Amino acid sequence: MNEINMRKKRKVRKSPGYIAYKVCLTIIMLLLAMIIIYPLLNLLAISFSNPDYIVSGKVSLIPVGFNIDAYKIVLGDKKIYQAYGRTILVCFLSVILSLFMLCLAAYPLAFGKFKTKKLYAKFITLTMFLSAGIIPNYFVIYSLHLNGKLMSLVLGGLLSAYNIIVVRSYFDGLPKALIESARVDGANDFEILFRIVIPCSKPILATVALWIIVGQWNNYQSALINLDGVNDTLQVYIARIISDVNTMYGIGSGQASPGLPIQVRDAAIVCCIIPILIIFPFAQKFLVSGVTVGSVKE
Repeated sequence: MNEINMRKKRKVRKSPGYIAYKVCLTIIMLLLAMIIIYPLLNLLAISFSNPDYIVSGKVSLIPVGFNIDAYKIVLGDKKIYQAYGRTILVCFLSVILSLFMLCLAAYPLAFGKFKTKKLYAKFITLTMFLSAGIIPNYFVIYSLHLNGKLMSLVLGGLLSAYNIIVVRSYFDGLPKALIESARVDGANDFEILFRIVIPCSKPILATVALWIIVGQWNNYQSALINLDGVNDTLQVYIARIISDVNTMYGIGSGQASPGLPIQVRDAAIVCCIIPILIIFPFAQKFLVSGVTVGSVKE
């Protein structure tokens, strides 16, 4: 015990090269953090500043002349709540259906015993490198009579080859003895999947769910192409506000300050990103475990 205590008391000498590496890494991380954080802080500052100070360029990271008129305008718009509702609905349906299909696709790759298993895996991997493109995808949606409907966003991106591979990697890490013992007891594949594999895979499923939510929340291109302008999701509606804020809210004339449209634009963007900022801290531990899945093998 004394020898162990003596070892703990000894200070490990760090080489100059290691110290230089840590200093350089810290500086790089701080620079990257500033590059990411600065636009967000500037966005918040402008959205809460007086429009006159915005035009004069006096607003940087801290609001100048605290003002919430822009938020009153944005939050007083009923259509933005409808866009919120559509986006939340798309995210919810995408998570439920995608996770269900991902588990059905990943389970045979991890535990299946059939001759064409390698061909099945290669076929899924091939889709990561070959994409049909925008026009064929649009014709598929059109042929299914989903154009203009929210389900076009859900079904259009239902499965991702990358997500299948990530979930399969996590399934591979589960104890094989657990699966084999369930088979010996007479459980079929569906019982094994839904009663054993899925309950043991909550971290990776939560991680993939977060990826799906963020992807659908930020989905602009598919929504712009497949929807008809009536069922706009949040990203499309925010884009309309940014491009034509004066006409939508009637603030381009009269006694309004020239800086008010800029303030309203940034306030709309803030309202768009707040839900993701709220969700992310609670899902961070699952995100870290999902990123490192498959990196360590026993």
